[in-house]
Amino acid sequence: MLARALSALWHFTLGTLLFVCSFASAQEATKEGPETEKPVMHGSLEVTAEAIPIPARTVLKEEKIRSTVPLGDGSEVLRDVTGADLSRMGGHGLDPFIRGQSQGDLTVLLDGATIHGGCPNRMDPATSYSTAGSTDRVEVIRGVQTLRYGPGAPGGTVLFDRRIPEFDNRGWNLNATTGASSWSNAPDVDLDASVGFGDWSLRALATRRDTRNYEDGSGEEVRSAAKSLGATFMLGWRPDENTEYELSYERSDTDDALFAGAGMDAPESTVDIVRFQTERVTTDGRTGWRVDAFFDDVSHLMDNYSLRDLTAPMAMRVPSETSTWGLRGHLEFGQESPIQIGLTIESADADATRFAGPNAANVNNIQSILWAGVNRTQAGAFVEGAVELGSATRFVYGLRADRFTADADRADERTLGGNGPAPRQLWMMYSGNGEDSWSSTDVGGLARIEHRVGQWQLFGGFSRTIRVADATERFLGANSPMTAKRWVGNPGLDPARYHQLDFGAGWSENGSSANLTLFASEVGDYILRDRAHGQEGILRSDNATIYRNVSARRYGVEADAMWQPSSQLFLSGQLAWVWAENTTDRRAIAQTPPLHGNFSAGWAQSRWSVSGVIRWAATQTRVDDNPMTGSGLDAGPTPGWVVLDLAATFEIGAGFDLQAGVANVFDRAYANHLNRASAFDPDAVQVNEPGRTAWIRVRWRGDG
Repeated sequence: MLARALSALWHFTLGTLLFVCSFASAQEATKEGPETEKPVMHGSLEVTAEAIPIPARTVLKEEKIRSTVPLGDGSEVLRDVTGADLSRMGGHGLDPFIRGQSQGDLTVLLDGATIHGGCPNRMDPATSYSTAGSTDRVEVIRGVQTLRYGPGAPGGTVLFDRRIPEFDNRGWNLNATTGASSWSNAPDVDLDASVGFGDWSLRALATRRDTRNYEDGSGEEVRSAAKSLGATFMLGWRPDENTEYELSYERSDTDDALFAGAGMDAPESTVDIVRFQTERVTTDGRTGWRVDAFFDDVSHLMDNYSLRDLTAPMAMRVPSETSTWGLRGHLEFGQESPIQIGLTIESADADATRFAGPNAANVNNIQSILWAGVNRTQAGAFVEGAVELGSATRFVYGLRADRFTADADRADERTLGGNGPAPRQLWMMYSGNGEDSWSSTDVGGLARIEHRVGQWQLFGGFSRTIRVADATERFLGANSPMTAKRWVGNPGLDPARYHQLDFGAGWSENGSSANLTLFASEVGDYILRDRAHGQEGILRSDNATIYRNVSARRYGVEADAMWQPSSQLFLSGQLAWVWAENTTDRRAIAQTPPLHGNFSAGWAQSRWSVSGVIRWAATQTRVDDNPMTGSGLDAGPTPGWVVLDLAATFEIGAGFDLQAGVANVFDRAYANHLNRASAFDPDAVQVNEPGRTAWIRVRWRGDG
């Protein structure tokens, strides 16, 4: 009764918000600093092309984000960011990669909150709970350029941000967007309303998506349909022009999500997020303090029968839940040589049980305990600063210490009515380590030199980063009578230690820019997902999926350039390449993207603009695709591909804009090299990208 009442209240609240907001929409409000921004094609070209300040980063603002096609998961906006790539398992839940690294090697924050997805197989990475239609600003930091956001992000950090607009006294902003694509079941809706009254302001957002399965370039239907609803309420108070407080509540529901690259679908995924943020900006524009506190709860259900015909021998379902709370804050002081000191505290719980039964009406027997009541905590402190070494040179430094703990409360819970192994037995079987608790204290840091010569910015830096095993890597307990379908964590995993060098240069002049970054890292105790082949530290050789520590080496290059010969025309291009090797076994690390990039061109007049993007990837033959000798995580070598996207924007007037375009114009059949391996069928599956996709979108904006 309580669950039904809460569900009814939720849908009533969302329906009310959709009704109220349908009259109009809201504009973005973000605090800006020096940054590299993708160009916006609308009316006139808005291009920020300053020489890249270090740390190197890409910032996408509202106009670029909300021009993304389709308006889907937050990860979609990363598609054309230098050094970024996406792994597809369906139409929902695309997993981001930066510098060829993902999952625990990235930090992803949604309005300052850390969200751990509810699916052990990553149907719902953190980015799946953010939508392009309700995001104001996305910042992508490649590599280790700051210690503010946590201890373990050797690949990079992605920050999704929304802010309440500032009003002088009383006012409102309203924004309504609707549109559809070739794969829509119903029109997309994005609604955004803000109102200010004195020192207080309120913002409300709502989104709705309903997509069907798409077809790839060969005309084959790909399981990818999903339905989603989301709403956010944000209350802000600004007692003076330099201080603000913000409290928000967000709920997002995704239902009936189909996955071509998995043995299950997701009938339900829900997240509730509560945030509190406060910031003080000094009169010279520096941050006096910043505090982010948050709590979120994710509920996820996947099964192999409710959204597809049951073809497996047993019906299975996996209800799972994660909850996370945290506090992140820092103080900044000093003007000529600013220093930040700060701390982070985070606690995350994860619980997932796999039930099995002979048919869909009887799925009640505990088959495996995937996440054994896992709790992980992290508490850390850092100091970070910069020292001017003359008028053109700066030294940036940072030091961070963190304490980690992890516990599994259900380690001894038996399965199959007491006849099946407990998680601890599986761990012991493969690693010989059955510890249900773990702790470690580690230190990381960074040092970087930046030097400006005319229009050039040169930099070189070194960082040490600690990345600890997540709940899946340390405590997973997926059993199967077929050993090749077992998936077992390793409680004895040591923290991975990344030592990384970054060198590069940036140039900017008269609206044009060029940037080049080279990076290399040596990784001690790299956390490798592998198969059990009797390797050192692995007690069995039966092809079960396991985790172990190895040594690894990575290096790569990122480059981008932009040329703006006039205020109406721009040309830009980018590329990225990564090489990664498991040096312990002298083999490639699976799921490393090939050389890839894009080339863009656009033309704008006073009320309209047109643009085109050529996206491409080279052939990837350096793979780890044999589960009998390696991990088998790659589906195999991937051929290269080239696709063309076209788009146009027209300013109708009276606050209305029209956007339309075609993605994959020539209907090419292709797939990104990055793929997934299912927890229930360990063979890697590569999912083709959508074929030709036509889309249209109408937006209205107003204020008063």
